[in-house]
Amino acid sequence: MAVMLMDDVVYCEEVSTVFQPVVDLFGGQVWGYEFLSRGRPPVESACELFDRAERLGTLWELEELCRSSTLNVLSDVIDSEDKRVFINVTPSVFLDDRFPASFNGFVVERRGIRASQVVIELTERQEVSDYGLLSRRVEEMKEQGFRIAIDDLGAGHSGLIMLASCIPDYIKLDMALIRDIHEEPRKQHIVRSLVGLASQVESRIIAEGEAPDGLLSMTTRARAMQRDEISCKDLWYVMKNTPEFDHGVVLDGKTPMGLVTRNDFASKMGGAYGFHLFQNRPVEAAAKKNFLSVGHSCSIRHLSKLAMERCPDAIYDPVVVVDTRGHYMGTVTMKQVIARSAEIEVRQALTCNPLSGLPGNQEIQRWISRCKGCDSPFTLIYADLDRFKEYNDTYGFIEGDGLIKLTASVLQDGFSELGSRVSLGHVGGDDFVAVVTGNLPEGCLDSICREFDRRKRDFFHQEDWDRGFFCSVNRKGENCNVSPVTLSLAVIEKENLGWDIHPAKMSEIAASLKHRAKQLTYETGRSGWVQERRFHGSEAGGMVS
Repeated sequence: MAVMLMDDVVYCEEVSTVFQPVVDLFGGQVWGYEFLSRGRPPVESACELFDRAERLGTLWELEELCRSSTLNVLSDVIDSEDKRVFINVTPSVFLDDRFPASFNGFVVERRGIRASQVVIELTERQEVSDYGLLSRRVEEMKEQGFRIAIDDLGAGHSGLIMLASCIPDYIKLDMALIRDIHEEPRKQHIVRSLVGLASQVESRIIAEGEAPDGLLSMTTRARAMQRDEISCKDLWYVMKNTPEFDHGVVLDGKTPMGLVTRNDFASKMGGAYGFHLFQNRPVEAAAKKNFLSVGHSCSIRHLSKLAMERCPDAIYDPVVVVDTRGHYMGTVTMKQVIARSAEIEVRQALTCNPLSGLPGNQEIQRWISRCKGCDSPFTLIYADLDRFKEYNDTYGFIEGDGLIKLTASVLQDGFSELGSRVSLGHVGGDDFVAVVTGNLPEGCLDSICREFDRRKRDFFHQEDWDRGFFCSVNRKGENCNVSPVTLSLAVIEKENLGWDIHPAKMSEIAASLKHRAKQLTYETGRSGWVQERRFHGSEAGGMVS
């Protein structure tokens, strides 16, 4: 099937289907998948694709194509009858007279999936035109076994009237409401109210959010105990009667003060005198004081290193995770860390650049798309080497590869303090891209430029370095003197991009900035960076003094 969108004749022969997991936070298991559709070039963005279809009156055809694409891959993805499948449907399409015949229990079960596994997720893109019809259509679909979900309650057109009309099985909360909820009491109150509301209508809450490579996606709330509120004897009986109790955290208010693990606690309470010695003392007395605690933005790679550096008797202890104020957020077990590390390594190995070991184009595009879909600020940094071709031609490929590895190392070291807030990739050749969420620390780029200029010296012959140039041949075959290689950085912040900017336009902006950065490095002979400011009427840059 194909959809013709007559906007400068954009022809989309097919859509691609991707799926994101729905995770049960209590067990850490994937409970289901939301199936999402993406366009093909030149209309890859889902928002742009559906907006155009809506303007041109072809939304029904496009969504039918998306549903068909989803059904084609269901059996390959859903490996258990316990898994749920979320399929997005726009309200106008759901209410269309053609929908019951196009999507029903027979159509789904023909693909090997039971209707009770399928959740029809009503999106917030449109206002509902007929709530009475909506209520009847929902009942019709439920009678066939389908489940119903409301997407992004409180955002867009998903309001309380829709909730009352549908009585959905699942209510999805918008990502903006969930992000940083542990630090914002108002969001906590709102979500608490929505959870209560959901329980009244027998719905389940699903919180939307990212699953970063950091710790937030893995953190679980272990048993927390205030330091003076429970005795060792009380905990001993709890532990004996609760086999699944593995560890707990002792708190002073919201601050972690100790870690209690089953094995360590049992060894202290056992023996001839252990129980009598500890039974009436507060649990803090038997807790480990030298436990490992990390911030929630700590990367998995860095956490693995810290965990393995612990003493042998603590090497497999859980890790306590805290927020920016040092308040307790939860714990991560080493089993989780090892599993996630392996998952990340496999994913990156499939796409990484063999020279630098950094992720390649696929991962970089995924990072950028993810950041564009969020409300938080982010910064794109494009880096490449000036006069690298001449260096490669003169010094040879082995030295050239070494210089590229140096660049990767300098960038990794320079961004290391940002932890999981930075994703660094290698486009190819001497081109690198960093995607930084949140604000970029002042002086970070200056430090990177200085460090590159310091460490590059080892890659030049002493006589070339002393005279400030090396001899090469230009594109015309003429001998020329070439200054040492420098690093140019082009910096683009989210506010300068616009929400719907096309990737090709981003590349155009980056190319323009890199040209300006190269002009500056040519003039000074030092590495430097230029930042996009044209939305504010000027261009600002930074050079290393």
